[in-house]
Amino acid sequence: MDQIEFKADMPIMAEADICSYTVGGRVWIASGGRAFLGRGRVQLLELVEQTGSVRQAARSLGMSYRNALRLIHNINARAAAPLVTLNQGGRGGGGAALTAYGHHAVAQYYCIEEQFNLFLAEHTAGLVL
Repeated sequence: MDQIEFKADMPIMAEADICSYTVGGRVWIASGGRAFLGRGRVQLLELVEQTGSVRQAARSLGMSYRNALRLIHNINARAAAPLVTLNQGGRGGGGAALTAYGHHAVAQYYCIEEQFNLFLAEHTAGLVL
């Protein structure tokens, strides 16, 4: 390994000038090579459960109802069982709710995300460059 030669006129970095690094990343669950569940979709599912409405959940996230409904249909179609039940609107009103399988999927996502965040923190703490 080559030795680095320091000369008297080379600036020495003060400790405050040294860069600190962090290890980062995002978690998503993929199916068929495409994102299935990630932070945004999980937030959508949770808001559907809280509000009982795809429209209100979409509004809370600043997305169109059409896009939210498309995401939910996509999630349901790619899952082993539906994550969200959708009731047709109309005179009696519609509605939406997470299924038991949907609750399980959201819980699994958060479990994986928690483990991933611990991994990131551990590797950030030991990072020396």
